[in-house]
Parts: sequence; C-alpha cells; structure tokens
Amino acid sequence: MRPILIATWAGSGGSGCPSVYTTEDPETVVVQGHVLDSETRDGLQKVLDGEDAVTIPTETILRAARMIEERQ
Repeated sequence: MRPILIATWAGSGGSGCPSVYTTEDPETVVVQGHVLDSETRDGLQKVLDGEDAVTIPTETILRAARMIEERQ
C-alpha cells in the first residue's frame, strides 16, 4: 500500500502531522497523528490486537474528504 498525501493540518507549522493519505485502494485512507495518552486510549471500545488510534483535527479530516471527493 503506497500512501499519497492529500491533507495536512494547517496548524502543523510544516511538521506534516497530523496528515491524511489516500492509497491505491479507494476505500482506504491512512491517518498520521499524535499517539493517544493512556487515559484517552483506555476509553476506546473494542480495540483489537494490532489496532491503535491517533488524534487529528476535524478540519484536516474535512479537508481530506473534500480532496477525496474531487478525485472521484
């Protein structure tokens, strides 16, 4: 799976995090974000082995969704 950058948080200051990527699979996106603190992670439900979660600003997700729509 080759990630293709489509949106980075405007407030990242050029660090590139958090970001959203598309892949050659149109049904899949990759999200790069900050690792959750343990209290937040403990509040997640049904996290399976091999799964994890990150934080990412809503603005970045919405911008990524617009980019995905434009590509279709």
